[in-house]
Amino acid sequence: MNDQRKTKRQLIQELEALRRELDAQTPAAGPAKGPGPLTCDPGQLFRSFMNNSVSAIFATDRQGRLIIVNKVAEALLGKPECEVVGKSPADLFPRDQADTHWADKQRVMDTGRPMRKEEVFALNGERRTFLTSLFPLCGQDNEILGVGGISTDITERKKTQDDLEKLKTAVEQTIDGIAMADLDGTLTFLNKAFAKMHGFEHAQGLLGRHLSIFHTPEQLENEVLPFKRKSVEHGAHSGEIWHKRVDGSLFPTHMTSSLIRDERGEPMGLVTVAQDITEGKGLREELQKAHDRLEIRVKKRTQELEEANSRLRAEYQERLQAEARYQELFNNAPIGVFQADLDGRILNVNAEGAKMLGYSSPEELMRGLARGGEQEHACLQRLIQGFRLALDTGELKNFDYLSRKKNGDLIWICANVRKTLDGHSKRRYLDAFCSDVTERKKAEEHVQTLGRELLTAQETERQRMARELHDNVAQDLSSLKIAFGTLLDDQPKASATVAKRLANISSLLEKAIRSIRDLAYGLHPSGLERLGLAGALSKHCRDASAANAIPIEISCAGLDGLRLASNTEINLFRLAQEALNNAVRHSKAERINVRVAASFPNILLRIEDNGIGFDVRKRPAEALREQRMGLKNMRERVGLLGGDLEIRSLKGRGTLLTISVPYMGA
Repeated sequence: MNDQRKTKRQLIQELEALRRELDAQTPAAGPAKGPGPLTCDPGQLFRSFMNNSVSAIFATDRQGRLIIVNKVAEALLGKPECEVVGKSPADLFPRDQADTHWADKQRVMDTGRPMRKEEVFALNGERRTFLTSLFPLCGQDNEILGVGGISTDITERKKTQDDLEKLKTAVEQTIDGIAMADLDGTLTFLNKAFAKMHGFEHAQGLLGRHLSIFHTPEQLENEVLPFKRKSVEHGAHSGEIWHKRVDGSLFPTHMTSSLIRDERGEPMGLVTVAQDITEGKGLREELQKAHDRLEIRVKKRTQELEEANSRLRAEYQERLQAEARYQELFNNAPIGVFQADLDGRILNVNAEGAKMLGYSSPEELMRGLARGGEQEHACLQRLIQGFRLALDTGELKNFDYLSRKKNGDLIWICANVRKTLDGHSKRRYLDAFCSDVTERKKAEEHVQTLGRELLTAQETERQRMARELHDNVAQDLSSLKIAFGTLLDDQPKASATVAKRLANISSLLEKAIRSIRDLAYGLHPSGLERLGLAGALSKHCRDASAANAIPIEISCAGLDGLRLASNTEINLFRLAQEALNNAVRHSKAERINVRVAASFPNILLRIEDNGIGFDVRKRPAEALREQRMGLKNMRERVGLLGGDLEIRSLKGRGTLLTISVPYMGA
């Protein structure tokens, strides 16, 4: 606090020194006029100057601590002087503002030059804008003792500037021509639209010129000057005036002029808004011609309407007959037909629809719905969901859903839903055409069961063949290799040629043994039962990566301790094997990622590469033409497992293959 008082004292001493220097420079000749010399305390004068200023005045020492604040600064800070003197910006402002204040003061002290900036403060709950000037406070030896500052509230000025900018933008961007001239007709302002309307590219070059450049002498004498006199006499006037473009062509305008007055209320000029009405004037002429033509057409149309009225009466009778035929078709349709409003409420049902759900008549079903019967709503719940799905696209094709009949029996229904418009009432409805597909569903389930059994039989046969190749053929070849290797053990004098041939035969046998073992592993991965799906896939990825020099990363989640049914494991392994084979052979990828995750009730398998990609829509036709069956076989295998396969690929961006297969455990 002693350092702060010392700094205040130094500032007051500097102010007194400046006053004495000013008195010394005042001429001494002649008698003194006016008030006598300053007799009040300089410190009191300085404090009066501070507290009566409309701006916030403050001073800080070199450490940024406040040493002087006036009343306005106290109001800004929201605290009295005794609570802020000695405080640094970090004590009075949030961190970001404090850092900014200190950086500004440090800059002034480092450069020794003043600076100016705009700042925003909250005053009495209102955000106010201040223009702040910062300047160094120097001692007698020009040593910088601190920083002084003056902040002036410029909120209203900023608002005025913003309003003027908005007004300027509006005037410049309006399509109406706006111009101002003094009472002698000299242009003082015009916007771009006014200049462009008269064929000038720029408005600035027209300032200071007489408005006669926009009119012929006859127009000026007969139209413009009388128009101006009326505007001055009445304060405003509007009407149609012809103007002249820079190329000499004439065009009509609708012009409004208003008198401008100075601060004393004296007329000083006119502001004019002009609109090019060339098109509108032509339209009025055309309108009159059209009116004449309309009179003729009305008479003719009246006759046509009388004839049309007769036809409408005949069409109405035909419509009644058509509706009767439609009602008959609706009632006797061989499939179930349901009609609902756009909220999914069932409005009507035919006899076949009621019979499909186990009701004796449509009336019985509709009565159950009317009284809020739970059984009826349960029968139609999934169909109502189909109605809501159809609202987005306008139709829903082959919507298969499982429902219950009135007696509780399960039934599969295939519905085709569409949004229709009643031509008579103009109301929109949802129509559903439903068929009982229970037998078809049973047949599909039977086909899937047979397909799964076929896959199981194939894998069983592969396993048998793999075991036969490994245990018999490979073992026999190994024995034969050993026999060839020891054939010359009791023939020490055998020629080198014979020995070389036997070595070649042994080498060929070794290759045959490896091929037989690779074939056996391909037919049935022996590690699948021992290592499980995660271990077998990891080993396969390592082998494929080493064999093809392509980095293949694999991660498995949720498979620890999880034992799947054998057919699920082997089929997932086959799917991953085929997908990796396709990526290695065709994608030209530099990296392949394999992800396996168990998320009950599904196993998710993702194979992603950064290869050349392909057009997914064109691929089936290309595969058929090139006699490739890989993707087709994969889709069939996934379908037989009751799963889903999704392929996303972009040319040059790689391919992502996602397989989801349900599992029920081992």
